[in-house]
Amino acid sequence: MSRIILFLFLISFVVAKQVWISDKGNDKTGNGTETNPYRNPKFAEQQANDGDTIKMKPGTYDGLITTNKTLYFQGASSVTTVMRGGIYYTTPANSIFTGEMISNVQILTNTWMVYFENPVNFIDVTWHNVDFFLYSDLTTNQSLINLGSVKISGDNGFTIDSCIFSSRNKKNPYGAIFNFDVNGGDLTLNDVFLNGYDTENDEGTQMRIQGSPSNLNLIKSRTANGGNFYIYNAQNVDIHSNKFYDAPIALDSCQHVSVTSNEFINSGKYTIYTPNTDDLEHSGGIEILGTKKGAVVKDITIQKNKFFGTVRTSSILVNRWNGNPTTTTFTGVSLTKNDFSQIEQNYDIVYAINLNFSKIQITANSNYWGDKYGPKKCTISDSNCKHTENQKIRVRGNVAVDNWYCSSDMKYDVNNANSCPSPTPTPTPTPSATPTEKPKESGLSKGAKIALATSIPLAVILILLIIIVIGRNKKKDSLKKGIAPNGWKKISGDESNSIKNNSYESSLLDSELDDSDLN
Repeated sequence: MSRIILFLFLISFVVAKQVWISDKGNDKTGNGTETNPYRNPKFAEQQANDGDTIKMKPGTYDGLITTNKTLYFQGASSVTTVMRGGIYYTTPANSIFTGEMISNVQILTNTWMVYFENPVNFIDVTWHNVDFFLYSDLTTNQSLINLGSVKISGDNGFTIDSCIFSSRNKKNPYGAIFNFDVNGGDLTLNDVFLNGYDTENDEGTQMRIQGSPSNLNLIKSRTANGGNFYIYNAQNVDIHSNKFYDAPIALDSCQHVSVTSNEFINSGKYTIYTPNTDDLEHSGGIEILGTKKGAVVKDITIQKNKFFGTVRTSSILVNRWNGNPTTTTFTGVSLTKNDFSQIEQNYDIVYAINLNFSKIQITANSNYWGDKYGPKKCTISDSNCKHTENQKIRVRGNVAVDNWYCSSDMKYDVNNANSCPSPTPTPTPTPSATPTEKPKESGLSKGAKIALATSIPLAVILILLIIIVIGRNKKKDSLKKGIAPNGWKKISGDESNSIKNNSYESSLLDSELDDSDLN
């Protein structure tokens, strides 16, 4: 039986084809090839079979496709290929999708983005370079869902890469909600931009991730204008190297979470909607919640993050929710090596509220709080607990702070301000003499420099020899013409004998001019 299934799978893989559409195509005369495409994606869906890919050339198409087939959609780019309407899959339960499922397309819709009526199996599926926009002006509290139930087979995964999720939904009081209900396998969100609309209210676009993924990775993504991530009942969550603007992220009833090397910028400008309680949480940065009945929230590590300008009452809120029984337990929640120095004074960094203190363990050691004195520790009930000149930031609730860093370089971990080293005074600089400019190198190679050094003495010697020869030639010319050289006395014929008799003058003349010189 297994051989038959494998054979059928291989056949479906072999016969899978591409069905092309173009806004200049024709459903009547086209045949779905690249050179003779169809016009409408709905018509192309009717001609396609399981496993086929609808290839879309640049253009704008009417979408709202309903299909019971395992179809794939690929455009030219998310800028030039626009589909007005989502994709509604009615494929049988446990249908299999694998590989690049949707890519290089922009989907505009006022209902669903991509929805699965029945649970399906994803085997290393990727959505790549897809821009999702909700553009309706809804006036009711409505959750707009773009993904139904997905089952990821075994150790395989579902990757959302370089995608945008955005709302143009100004009147919806809760913005747009993108729901990812994932069970099993790994879910990875890489380079995802979650963009709100800056609504008339202060709730923005939310991406809700729930279910039970084996691993959830949120990497190098960002939010803006009220966009926020709400992660519910997930385990093995890795959130790192992201930038969260304007709104916090929520970790509700989660376990084994690492939040590392992120930036939270003006978080808290927008509130975050908590679906299980129909409530709005007012905090900035990170919310650690326990709304699931009997939830055990544990092993939450928040480290090496930076918080800038949080504008709500807290940067990190821990809350079990008022209506939830006190059976919710928070254990192993720790903050370390975070930089809270850019938070406005008198704002709470950690705010643990409405908790049964016997069921909470939160430690906030080895962080930098903006000065060497550490945070001001306050109880929940003490409304008069204010910041001081030395302690500008508060920690409120059952939170242990035993030590902290003296400065942002995080070199000295202390438990009191007196243990911080005194700042080293900056020495007065001693004026120094103006340095003599170093002669520029000639730019010659080593061999050229040696040759040049050798040739200079030779050139001098050669010049001297030339001077001597020229001088001798002048003397010879003068003697031939009877002209006495400078400093010499002209000799008459009568005086020649006396000169010859003078051995000194005769020897000088002979040494200067021999017979060969006179020829």
